[in-house]
Amino acid sequence: QPEPPLLNSVFLGGPLELEHGFILHSPLSDQTLNERSQFLNDQLMMSNANSVLTSLGTDEEPDKYIVTLGYASWDAGQLENEMLENHWLTVDFEDELLFHTPTEDRWEASLNRLGLDPEKLSTVERIQNGIPIDEFRYKEYLEISNLFSNCLIND
Repeated sequence: QPEPPLLNSVFLGGPLELEHGFILHSPLSDQTLNERSQFLNDQLMMSNANSVLTSLGTDEEPDKYIVTLGYASWDAGQLENEMLENHWLTVDFEDELLFHTPTEDRWEASLNRLGLDPEKLSTVERIQNGIPIDEFRYKEYLEISNLFSNCLIND
């Protein structure tokens, strides 16, 4: 049990280096801790610094944060090509969507912001290593992968 205990969930950030943690968070009041994070936009930062991680559960923690283990990675130009080929749907960053929408509702809420109805999307059985992936696990994996895929969050 960590001291102080952490109350928020820890998410899968991707399949690589699961022993490494990353924190997506709001800016901190402590400038020293902010210097250990990368600004993604005025409302969002990302860090893997131990000093930021150990601030969680204390008075120094960010107002809003998500902790993940692992990350997703692409070869040079691969992600850009996938986006050009419309393999990805992206939404502009919204604090409400990321930090205040329940995890199980984020996928549908993101589609709704794009004017898409998930009920009207085609269903294709997804296979991983010859095993069908149930739709919820697939949506959850996509959401978490998208969270840290080279900061696809637009300002």
